[in-house]
Amino acid sequence: QGKTYIIFSKADADFSRIPEKSFKSLPRSKVWEEFGEAKLGGKNIAFCHFPEIARDLAKSQKYDLVFYGHTHKPWEEKIGKTRLVNPGNIAGLFYRATFAVYDTKTDKLELKIL
Repeated sequence: QGKTYIIFSKADADFSRIPEKSFKSLPRSKVWEEFGEAKLGGKNIAFCHFPEIARDLAKSQKYDLVFYGHTHKPWEEKIGKTRLVNPGNIAGLFYRATFAVYDTKTDKLELKIL
């Protein structure tokens, strides 16, 4: 039973107008407005929507991985010890539908194309 982590995008600009009860039906979920962080499998992970924020988070070297969105383009690079990852988008907007799978035990990251 894992958790669901939700980060808002530019389309959700008026975050304050989304009723809190909208997320009550999602068991074990946590919602962040600008960026979120979690420790999973001993890894420090951050996530956000915008690449500029993601790059700053990665440059801080506080995280093992930083995930971001916005561009819809699957991407992976390393900044110091931090892996900066855009899993793309599952809807197939602008690029083919993609997602990422990360294994905290093996440190293996796969960008999957549908």
